[in-house]
Amino acid sequence: MSLAQERSLDATYRRRLTEGTLAFQRCGDGHAVFPPRPVCPTCGTRELAWTESAGDATIYSATTISPRDQDPYTVVILDVAEGFRMMSRLDDSDATTAAIGDAVRLEVRPIAAGGDPLPLASLTTGATA
Repeated sequence: MSLAQERSLDATYRRRLTEGTLAFQRCGDGHAVFPPRPVCPTCGTRELAWTESAGDATIYSATTISPRDQDPYTVVILDVAEGFRMMSRLDDSDATTAAIGDAVRLEVRPIAAGGDPLPLASLTTGATA
């Protein structure tokens, strides 16, 4: 993959984030591709189309990080409903109680005022799957 192709895929992904959507690619055989790549890692095709995630996911793994002199936060690996896995930050006051299998909802927004938009997860009601 050329540097220009890599930048183009990243630029498309980041532009979609600024529009408020979590974009991923899907090949003609239906495989979800995330993060964006020029080739489907499952079947090898270069025929990939951009699509949007609805934002539903479940927690595959979670760890709470407690930096010195800062509030703790929870980093999660998520199984997204459309068929890909991604890392995110659990953005809830009760994030430290998150468990594997809990349902979450992804929302694209900045972590801090003026920051770049990122897909952040929040626990949904009736969380455990």
